[in-house]
Amino acid sequence: MDITQALLKHKIVAIFRGIDTEQATFAADALISAGIRFIEVTMNTAGAERTIRHWNERYGNRAFI
Repeated sequence: MDITQALLKHKIVAIFRGIDTEQATFAADALISAGIRFIEVTMNTAGAERTIRHWNERYGNRAFI
């Protein structure tokens, strides 16, 4: 399934802003467990690049980061 088809299917994008990596990962775990597949970290969040790298490793192809 390509990203457009997946977005049309899942319809929800969780957006994280201003949350540190540890807290954001705790919340992302819960969201992914509940079926949310699209997660965004705003780039004006401190440590955003670190969070994105961590999530890409942690969630693999279970979510679109």
